Amino acid sequence: MSGISKSVFHAVLLTVIIMLIGGAFYIYADSENFWEVTDPLDPQFNPDDFAFNNYDNHDELAEVLKILIHPGMSRKEAENFLDGSPDKRGGNDRTNDEHILTGYTIRQKIDIEMLRAKSSKVVSYGFGGRRKLMNPLFGGWHVTAFYDEQDRIIQLVVRNEPLFDEGRL
Repeated sequence: MSGISKSVFHAVLLTVIIMLIGGAFYIYADSENFWEVTDPLDPQFNPDDFAFNNYDNHDELAEVLKILIHPGMSRKEAENFLDGSPDKRGGNDRTNDEHILTGYTIRQKIDIEMLRAKSSKVVSYGFGGRRKLMNPLFGGWHVTAFYDEQDRIIQLVVRNEPLFDEGRL
């Protein structure tokens, strides 16, 4: 190898190594447990391992919560997922809070007010987001639960969208 081609070879090799290390870091940061089963329909799924940060976005999270939590489920059971997730910030009672959700449309505001009228307790759950590492604008996960007088789930709202269709209420 000539002097120039040897230095080019070293530069290319160094670039490849840096890219491999960067890719490995990205995979690690994006998924602390790459092999964890996160699909609740998979027979290997363990509900005790549920964590909000196992999902890439609010839409994925909503689909999973539709399977794990259902209308009529007791608050205690629901909070195994909503308040028991290792990445939680905790539930906040928002029953008397006039502005329980922000950024909703007029239709959503009407839906939320109707839910409020049916509910005896409204609790917002916040979860820190690992995705913040990759996207500094990501503020974490936000789920609001509406409970009836028997402390049973009426509705979950994920990213200002009701999770259960009207027929299931």
